[in-house]
Amino acid sequence: MNNVLASIAQEDDLNGVAWNDAHGLLLGAYGDFKEVRSGLGALNSLVTRAKALNPSSDSVEVAPVVRIVTTKRNVVVQEQKDGTVLAVSTPKAR
Repeated sequence: MNNVLASIAQEDDLNGVAWNDAHGLLLGAYGDFKEVRSGLGALNSLVTRAKALNPSSDSVEVAPVVRIVTTKRNVVVQEQKDGTVLAVSTPKAR
């Protein structure tokens, strides 16, 4: 798993990648997220709350993107089709 996450990070020039299962359990972490093992399950809560902000009246499933901007980096969080949640971290543009 760690090799897959490292490959994703290197191919897309990312500082970190975290991957949670549909229940918020951490499947793997790389880079920025590697040392922060606790609290990453909250990413699933962010996605669930974002989905609730725009309930879809039709049968089309909406997958919101949550963007977190800090002084050092940008983090993008999105639920994947299989219910897992992927978060990626990139350096803040200067």
